[in-house]
Amino acid sequence: MVIPSFLLLGLRKPVAAMLAGTIVISSAAVAPVAPSSTRIYACVDATTHAARIVAPPVPRRRLCDVSEYVVSWQRDPAKGDPGATGPAGADGAQGSAGADGAQGAQGPQGDVGAIGPAGADGLPGAAGPTGPTGPTGPDGPDGAPGPAGVDGVPGAPGPAGADGALGLQGEVGPAGPPGPTGLTGATGAIGPSGPTGALGATGATGLTGATGPTGATGATGPIGATGLTGPTGATGATGPAGLAGAIGPMGPQGEPGAQGEPGAQGEPGPQGAPGTLGAVKLVEGKIETFDAKTDSASTSLTCPDDGIVLAGGGLVTTTDLPWHVMLTGSYPTDPSTWTVAGAGWMEKEGTWTIQAWALCMPSKG
Repeated sequence: MVIPSFLLLGLRKPVAAMLAGTIVISSAAVAPVAPSSTRIYACVDATTHAARIVAPPVPRRRLCDVSEYVVSWQRDPAKGDPGATGPAGADGAQGSAGADGAQGAQGPQGDVGAIGPAGADGLPGAAGPTGPTGPTGPDGPDGAPGPAGVDGVPGAPGPAGADGALGLQGEVGPAGPPGPTGLTGATGAIGPSGPTGALGATGATGLTGATGPTGATGATGPIGATGLTGPTGATGATGPAGLAGAIGPMGPQGEPGAQGEPGAQGEPGPQGAPGTLGAVKLVEGKIETFDAKTDSASTSLTCPDDGIVLAGGGLVTTTDLPWHVMLTGSYPTDPSTWTVAGAGWMEKEGTWTIQAWALCMPSKG
């Protein structure tokens, strides 16, 4: 009686991920798989990705454990020489445009993305033209008083002047044209502050006269009473633009716009080059037979044409009782070779065999 114990002891993780993405995958851990003599089946652990090749499934029996999923692939058929490429067919007539589809429902608002890092400061831009003078804004609130400055050297007190009689406030006459600026005289002594007179009506602003030469600085007298606030001067010219500030945080994502009408179908592109996984082949090694005098042995399989071994496994059989043989090792010896080891102990004059299997991918070189 011949009972196979075909066991796959490991897939390399990158290859296991590649096989899981392209080879036919079925959920045989939940439902039976239809048997096929033209396919090879393996059970892959969903957590460790370790895989083992198994015999074809039997109807109404579970092929893999609950924690595994089934991977199967087609045995490599013999391929004939590719025929010559036929001439390209004539382009078909342009089909009429299809009717517009119904407007789809608006999707839900997406989550606000994370705030990206602040970008580097940009180069300063060129100064823009001077804008028109805006209206005078309202007076801002008084700022906090600054720290007291260092006391200056006290000046010599000037002689007190005689108080003049306070006259009646006359009406303000029209401003006359400015006269020529005279020479600046010596600064006189500052007299005591007189009482503040009544506020008269503001006269029209006269033309600014030419600035005279600066006179010598006189001694600092006592601080007089605060005068009335003068009219606000005209706004000065706009200064050059400052450096660009740091980019602010990204705002929330806006709602998606309405879907546009579908465009006309383009011409089909050229066929792409065949993928690498399509060239993977299952290579079966030679069946090595041993007599009852041999209690352990091994056999190796090398991928043809310097190919790379992706995964492998082994099969041990016997003409004696099936539990008198076991698979003791299945591992890659080098990038192109897979080795399988087994052991057997015969009670009768029986024989036992070892056979290696491997998935080989052609070398890129």
